[in-house]
Amino acid sequence: MRPEYTQAIVPTRGAENPAADLGPELWLADVQTAKMTAADFREWRAWLKSLRGASRTFLMTDPDYAAPAAYPAGSGWGSPTVAAFDQAARTIDLQALTAGAVLAPGDRFHIVYATSSHYALFEITEGGTANGSGELTVSVEPDILDGIATSDSCVFLNPSCEMRMQPGTVEAPDELTGVGAVKFQAVQVRRKA
Repeated sequence: MRPEYTQAIVPTRGAENPAADLGPELWLADVQTAKMTAADFREWRAWLKSLRGASRTFLMTDPDYAAPAAYPAGSGWGSPTVAAFDQAARTIDLQALTAGAVLAPGDRFHIVYATSSHYALFEITEGGTANGSGELTVSVEPDILDGIATSDSCVFLNPSCEMRMQPGTVEAPDELTGVGAVKFQAVQVRRKA
């Protein structure tokens, strides 16, 4: 998954051509499975049909970002929650980390917000080491969504993002031969609380 910025270069009479944000940043994913057996393909085909094109959403995680880089075993950072945040500065103050926990640029996490039904995925751009009280301020991308609140849970193990299939992008074998792969693109669903 990668963040996608909806921007345009805006010509000016001056020497600078600044970029203008035309919409929110969204996570995009290009997905391709390995070649499948016929049985696996049957399950994938049923799942793809269950989405009804782009009508339904699904949760997606990127296996390359399953846990923070300092914790490849998948534990050791505590049970962090949001202590505070600054939408303009794109910073989140975390609390309830393990004292000395290290979160590095490139680590990802999601925040579960709005009565546990919405997911906001973030990538850390400036990290650090939690202090003795388990507190750490991190800079993140993309922008912090409305609806996130203090005490919301931060999930670092298999961080997820709610996604929707991009219409017209599914490529799948027509037959259950087990010799093909499934490919598709998906885009983040942004929900307000």
